[in-house]
Amino acid sequence: MWSFVKNNVRNGSNPTADGHAIQDNGTTHSTPQEKAELFRNKLGSIHPKNIQVNRHYENVINNAIQSQHPNKLNGPITQEEVDVAIPKSKSNAVGEDLILTKCLKTYPPRTKKTYATSSTDCWQVPTSQSCGKKQ
Repeated sequence: MWSFVKNNVRNGSNPTADGHAIQDNGTTHSTPQEKAELFRNKLGSIHPKNIQVNRHYENVINNAIQSQHPNKLNGPITQEEVDVAIPKSKSNAVGEDLILTKCLKTYPPRTKKTYATSSTDCWQVPTSQSCGKKQ
């Protein structure tokens, strides 16, 4: 399977949205839709079927989140968690809070603490509301 992928990647990547055309069995696939269909056809058959669903961990996590007793999943976001998470982030995307990660990295400790407190307040509003957004 990897030989198929490597042959289609060629030498390096193309920064355009469509990238390189893919040749497979004499057929050229050049649009994103054609490529997606080709990969679905090639890779779809290797995905295991009829896997038994085990909801144990999903239930444990959901119960912890909904619990009225403080725990790691529903407790307040701490400054220490922010300090650990920010340097690990490789993303340059803006989150729902409209703050760039690279900006968070420059915040002084007091601002990071305020950010952690604000984030906790936002996550604790009912799910029908979003932080900072009026309905």
